[in-house]
Amino acid sequence: WRLQKDPGLILSDIDITRVVQASVIWQKLGQQVFGISLPEYLYGTDALEPVPSFSEWPEAWGDTFDRDTLVDGRIVEKIGLSELCRLLGLVYNGDDKTFVPFDSKRPQTGIRWMRHQNGHKNHNRTPVDCRTTFQSFEVGMDAGEGIAVYVQDPTVIQGHIMDLPGSVPTGYRDYCACLGHWSDSPGLGWNFGGNADPNYGSASRGSV
Repeated sequence: WRLQKDPGLILSDIDITRVVQASVIWQKLGQQVFGISLPEYLYGTDALEPVPSFSEWPEAWGDTFDRDTLVDGRIVEKIGLSELCRLLGLVYNGDDKTFVPFDSKRPQTGIRWMRHQNGHKNHNRTPVDCRTTFQSFEVGMDAGEGIAVYVQDPTVIQGHIMDLPGSVPTGYRDYCACLGHWSDSPGLGWNFGGNADPNYGSASRGSV
């Protein structure tokens, strides 16, 4: 398959990043979930919107975030969190209703770009403390967003467990989702939000 509509088009670094990340999602999930080709995934169909171009991030975010990841929230909306974890080989002992948003006004949906940091700078800090000290434009990543980061870079949880303060277990707001390795298997779970650990760190994203 070809990645460009116009064979003569010269792709910029940003365009290449868009194509590469979209290709990763399509290969691991999109072709199974949506049953479409890569060009259809990239450029859209009558039933599916195309992969968006990069957003322009506020300058104020520069010192807080250092990464960009394409998040396709349509996948978890279509198949649920349990099936998403199964397709990716993530151990998950919850179900599609285990997690709810910490702040119901903050979740984002659909396919979009996310500017974020993966939590390494927050090692040995509790998720509760991180939430209280986030910048005004910063919110904790949720379970689906953390998985999106893992899809692009599975090494993100090597020697590091991502606390995902944007998702909390239903009825247990003192806990939060986390993504890491347990017993040599990658998995999605939850832990007490008041615990600080040198291997855990809260991931966050821009709040637009």
